[in-house]
Amino acid sequence: MHTHEHWEIMIITEGSYTHKINNITRTLNPNTLCLIRPSDVHIIVDTMRKQSSHINFEITDSFMKTIFDLTDKTLYDDFQKPDYIEFEISQRTTQYLIENIQKLHMMNRSEPNYNKLLMVLFFDLLRNILYQNIQTMHENSYPAPVSEMIKLMSDKQSFLLSIEELCPKSNYSHSHIINLFKKHLNMTPVRYFLNVKMNYAQNLLETTTMSIISISSQAGFASLSHFNIAFKKVFGITPGMYRKKLNRFYSAEK
Repeated sequence: MHTHEHWEIMIITEGSYTHKINNITRTLNPNTLCLIRPSDVHIIVDTMRKQSSHINFEITDSFMKTIFDLTDKTLYDDFQKPDYIEFEISQRTTQYLIENIQKLHMMNRSEPNYNKLLMVLFFDLLRNILYQNIQTMHENSYPAPVSEMIKLMSDKQSFLLSIEELCPKSNYSHSHIINLFKKHLNMTPVRYFLNVKMNYAQNLLETTTMSIISISSQAGFASLSHFNIAFKKVFGITPGMYRKKLNRFYSAEK
């Protein structure tokens, strides 16, 4: 068991590990990302006897705090609160990391592109971490009606329902939910629900080869045109343009 002065991003690429962290035991399988903080007490054991593999990024505490502060002054403290931080990433993201780590190993560290590629990989990982964890961390500070509605909205089985239809499931009135969302999140529940569905659609665009019309349906939209309008409202471009830019990015990095 040990601690360290830096932050660590660990991605399991093959096999299985037992991770004991802060008196909690976790099993880590491929495509699992762990964020290990300087305050964490942990040990990682290869359960497959040296047949497992993982990627590690080590980041100084001062640099991590600077990056968090650029996004939100409360983030650094927020990330200290959970007992542990881990989640699953897509196979495509894991493969992308493996390919680019291999490229880094073949490069000379003095090359200008070495640090550039390293920073691209780091910020791509950080984007995944922020996307997956910020909402979960902040939910705990919301009153029960808001937390319950957020939980309902996050269930993809709810995507075909309206806010009016979801409110009875939370046991709170529609008007009460509207007032609480405006007070605590500075937006209407309709707007929040749209963001949830758009983030879900964005993830499908990034991690699958599903057609855009299928993604539209999965995200709860009755028509492709409505989905295109809603996606552009949130992200500034259509889902088709988003996927093209994403594919160009991955192609350029190979």
